[in-house]
Amino acid sequence: MEDLPNKITAALNIAADVNLLTKDGHDFIEIKVLPSPLPILYKGKYFYRSGSTKQLLTGQALQAFLVSKLGNNWDAFHYTGFNARNIDAQALEHFIKQAVKVKRLAASVMDENQDFMLKKLKVFDGSNLSNTAVLMFSSAPDDWVLGAYIKIGYFESDADLLFQDEIHGPLLLQVDKAVELIYTKYLKAKVTYNGSYKLQRIDRYFVPQEALREAIINAVCHKHYQLGIPIQISVYPDKIYIANCGSLPGNWTIDTLLTKHASIPYNPNIAHLFYLAGYIENWGRGVEKICEACRAENIPLPVYTVNANDIMLKFTAPKELVISQNPPQLVSHEEFNDTPPLPITNNPALDRLVQQITLDPTVTSAKLAEKLQLSRQTVTFRIKQLKKMGILERVGSDRKGWWKIKTT
Repeated sequence: MEDLPNKITAALNIAADVNLLTKDGHDFIEIKVLPSPLPILYKGKYFYRSGSTKQLLTGQALQAFLVSKLGNNWDAFHYTGFNARNIDAQALEHFIKQAVKVKRLAASVMDENQDFMLKKLKVFDGSNLSNTAVLMFSSAPDDWVLGAYIKIGYFESDADLLFQDEIHGPLLLQVDKAVELIYTKYLKAKVTYNGSYKLQRIDRYFVPQEALREAIINAVCHKHYQLGIPIQISVYPDKIYIANCGSLPGNWTIDTLLTKHASIPYNPNIAHLFYLAGYIENWGRGVEKICEACRAENIPLPVYTVNANDIMLKFTAPKELVISQNPPQLVSHEEFNDTPPLPITNNPALDRLVQQITLDPTVTSAKLAEKLQLSRQTVTFRIKQLKKMGILERVGSDRKGWWKIKTT
């Protein structure tokens, strides 16, 4: 009775009531410890309990834990050493333009100086910039915050990684680049052609773009950046995994996540800037929107797996949309049976260009010039005409993308 209180105080630096009680003829010791609003040291170290596991907290994870216990958030914490000179003016300007475009910031903000805009966004207090500013407005956030990037890999099986990419830069651009790269390099659409001359190309992916984009945004906004591990997207011929170091709020379960719930972002300041830029809403509808997009395309709903320190989302392809890793499907010359090009522009020269592009949607301008026996300048000019007419659209980058023809 004398030993226990002293040992508890020595190990944890807290006071505990130790009482000797009797029940049903048996003596027992009751130890009463009041809840503490502050984290407790155990023999000079901090530990975090997650389920049945006990983890030692160090470095940025410890910093974030202590800050959260004091009622703050890691993304609002000041980043020592990061100052106004480290702000990428182009990243900030891009964000402001996006926010003005969706009318969540007044256009007059664009006339203000940098310090005013950063204060308006609540990432600058006049002296210090926050972790949010580092991630959103640094040209290379991972130079400051370890693991602040997205990693994408293509797998034929769990053991066979064929190729991979890393997406760096401000968080908004990471989302845009990741979505574009996945659809132009990693995913292949099931292609069909409609119309008597098969000029209307229909592409169908096993993950709707709206669903994948929302899933990546969720991962970026809810990630535990202090753990220093990048978001990992694993692409297979028939499935996609998005793994993110994070956790569900409080006592949430997967059922809570999949039903209507309040918006409780782990990084509220980052989430607020994504809201201002028009990327998300403030209603906790991210998972609901992912499921709605999948239902609309008759795609299986995603499956969530929640572990102690990470959350994984899995999209699965229906059998009819599973295809191998091949370049975009082409229409053979035999399918055209040497028929003349469909007069969709009332300009024979432009129609011949459309037909060649339909034969090979990945064709380059140089190849088109060779096939049509024209100069590169002429081909470029006619492509611009088709784009202006709304008939031709470039999907993806100049190097890895393809042409999409619109006939309606």
